[in-house]
Amino acid sequence: MNYYSLKQALEVFKKDLPTPLLPFDLPQIADLCRQGKLTPVFPYQGFISAPVDYDDNGRPIHATGAIEPYDSYLHSNKLINLMDGYVDKLELWTASTPQGGHDLDFYSRPMRHTDDDIEPITFTVRLENILLKVDDVQNYITLQYFDDLTTPEQQRIIELESEVTALKKQLRQQADTPANDDTELSTRSQNLAAKIILSLLDTAQLDRNSPPYQYDNPSSNNSIIHDQLKAKGMKVSPQKIGYWLDLAIKQTTDD
Repeated sequence: MNYYSLKQALEVFKKDLPTPLLPFDLPQIADLCRQGKLTPVFPYQGFISAPVDYDDNGRPIHATGAIEPYDSYLHSNKLINLMDGYVDKLELWTASTPQGGHDLDFYSRPMRHTDDDIEPITFTVRLENILLKVDDVQNYITLQYFDDLTTPEQQRIIELESEVTALKKQLRQQADTPANDDTELSTRSQNLAAKIILSLLDTAQLDRNSPPYQYDNPSSNNSIIHDQLKAKGMKVSPQKIGYWLDLAIKQTTDD
């Protein structure tokens, strides 16, 4: 699952956020969206027209030939008005990609490529259509625990979790890109992750010589990482942690 519904996101926030940040509801999510810490999106399957140029006043210029099918997620800052309760639905003429790409106009299905058969339309979005990215929600929650950490070692472990989450996101993006050799991509990605994990182990001043699969010793790297993940409600087995620790300590310097 890559996205939470607003209802799911609220349940996660209320369960995992530190007590001083509670109560937490839609106004707080809306505020995080204004700050750019969360990006609300909605699913859209239909036709869009991307601008091909802009006039002297900065208004987008669209071309009929640029209309194409679209089946993914779109973003609009107006979604915040739904979360604030100012409106109960939005009629959107235009939206953007979650990455902040150019405005995209909505169009009805073109039967033939002529002006008469291509009609601009509005698209209705309601509160229940809004989604939030799982990684963004989890990263925000993780960062809220920095102020409550009691030791530098614990802080380094949390930083490690955030780095690994960001890396997993990058690896998923790489996996979605066609490649001539999927096996080679997978191997390179694993080695990249292992090198970063090794660097973070050193930064956290954890012992490289700690047996990677040793879980019954509370001071072992495996046990420390497993306990931190468990405390944050993340289920990762000691065997999986051991696999990545073992791969990390076997890394050699690049030529």
